[in-house]
Amino acid sequence: MENEVKKSDEVNLIDIFAVCIKFRKLILIGTALMFILLTGALIGVSKIKESRTGKTVTVLNLLEIKDFPAEFVESKHDLNRVEELTRNYLHDTYFFAKLQEQYPAWADPTASDYFDKIDEILNTSHYFQIDFHPVTDVFYLYSIVPVSRQENLSPFLNAYVDHIQANLASDFKSRCNLSAEDADAWLKNAEPFVKLSPYTYQRKPASKTLTLKIVIIFLGSLFCFVFLAFVLNAVQAVKKDENACKTLKEAWDNGK
Repeated sequence: MENEVKKSDEVNLIDIFAVCIKFRKLILIGTALMFILLTGALIGVSKIKESRTGKTVTVLNLLEIKDFPAEFVESKHDLNRVEELTRNYLHDTYFFAKLQEQYPAWADPTASDYFDKIDEILNTSHYFQIDFHPVTDVFYLYSIVPVSRQENLSPFLNAYVDHIQANLASDFKSRCNLSAEDADAWLKNAEPFVKLSPYTYQRKPASKTLTLKIVIIFLGSLFCFVFLAFVLNAVQAVKKDENACKTLKEAWDNGK
């Protein structure tokens, strides 16, 4: 019994290979033509998309924050003000737009819809995302910029953090119990309330996605023509079998 099962499996495998060999030209030529056409179309669409949107790079920067010192502020609420104030300053549309004119990392400052574009970048798009990690007191700044503008991102962020630090220093002076002179002296020697971490993660445009799509196109093309070969083989077998032809004709005639 076991030998019969093995023999049956061997026969089925031989039948499968026989069909593939019989229609080898159809499978090889058809697969090659479909692969070339679909791959060409895919690359063409990718090129058109790149010409419209341009290649982009994703950069992650960490913005570390430090609370106002407890011994210099009277209100407990002020201890947590740095996170709230920093978040507000990061969304300062006016300063963001003015600084972006100097270091255009995202938008063209000469465009007629420049300020609308800046507002979109800060509030509705994924080009500049801000996440706060309350345990480590770190802001995660995700920037998606065109590769052609990438060199402007670092000076932009450094200048923006300097601007935020200046505003936080002013806020601290207005909230602390020190005199203006003592507050200035303390700020001069203290670490900044916000600073960019030297850690930077950069994710460049990967070609893996395109490669994977090409592999899928090849396998899909191969499957289609192997399947077509078996369909043609089945049609030829039916044509040679009079009973099968008769059964199919009756089924067609009786179909509704």
